[in-house]
Amino acid sequence: MNNPVKNLKQLIRQNQKLRKQLHSLTKWILFESITISIGATCTFLSVQTIAVKFFDHQLGEDPIISLGMLFPMGILVATLSFSFSLYLIRYFLKLSHGLAQIADGDYDTLLDEDHAGPLREVYHDFNQMGRELKSVRALKEDFTNEFSHEFKTPLTSISGFAHLLLERDLPKEQREKYLQIIANEADRLTELTKNQLLLSNLETQQLPPDKEPYSLDEQIRTCVICLYPQCQEKNIDVSVELSPMTYYGNQELMQHVWQNLIGNAVKYTPEHGRITISSKETDSVYEISVSDTGIGMTEEEIQKIFQKYYQVKKEKSSKGLGLGLPIAARIVELYNGRISVSSIPGKGTVFTVFLTF
Repeated sequence: MNNPVKNLKQLIRQNQKLRKQLHSLTKWILFESITISIGATCTFLSVQTIAVKFFDHQLGEDPIISLGMLFPMGILVATLSFSFSLYLIRYFLKLSHGLAQIADGDYDTLLDEDHAGPLREVYHDFNQMGRELKSVRALKEDFTNEFSHEFKTPLTSISGFAHLLLERDLPKEQREKYLQIIANEADRLTELTKNQLLLSNLETQQLPPDKEPYSLDEQIRTCVICLYPQCQEKNIDVSVELSPMTYYGNQELMQHVWQNLIGNAVKYTPEHGRITISSKETDSVYEISVSDTGIGMTEEEIQKIFQKYYQVKKEKSSKGLGLGLPIAARIVELYNGRISVSSIPGKGTVFTVFLTF
């Protein structure tokens, strides 16, 4: 049989926010109790002084005077208790009003954390909830507008070539070509859906999930090995100069960062080009750079590359979705890091990831 008290204690030990909130309320109750005790003691001493000075009696000697003392003490205790309760109820009423506004769809509602009394942590969580709900609503609107637009092109291709396949006198070679186009566009839709859902998830998160220590340099080397066949096809020389790095993060998420950055370097580097992946450590920060001798970008293009669905249009042979860099940037941002970009058109680009450890 589960012990609810034991379960509550275990929950409090595991939840830091709950522990802080419990400490805050405990301090409030302790302060109220001490204030009431001091007030009751002062009342007792006052009545004792009056009894001795004016009636020449100790409280214990005259039961009437002793009973008379209970009346002012009762009034004082009731007044203090009511005042403290009223003071605390004010904060709960503000919280209740805020919840009602959130329920009505007003996600801009914020509570003043600097004037929250013992409910400071609760107000903080409320504000974070409101910001996340607002973010979810904005993402839903973006998803409807942007995602439907991006879906239109492959769906149009699939529909058009499917209708062409219905023609009876279509040559075999032409039929196979159309089938291949349909298969490619279907794969593109699948990849688009997967990446969009990943990015939507990341944009609604405020904290990175399930962190653990792992070898960051080995992870990057593994990504290079996975992309090596593509490098061989274009005779690209890849140089990896990584020092040992232990990082505390989510391996699956960070994998997307390196796959996107190194994959872009391979995509936009011409034949017989060069890609260099290096690292250095400064002031508890890992700096991992991915440089290439590719087509490069203008300043205007650099300003747009982290926008959803944006693609550099210089390389006609490369097809992408325009979601890789936004995904990489959001993942790094979740770890309080950043990505810098420097590029010279026609000479190459350098992406540098800064991660605090």
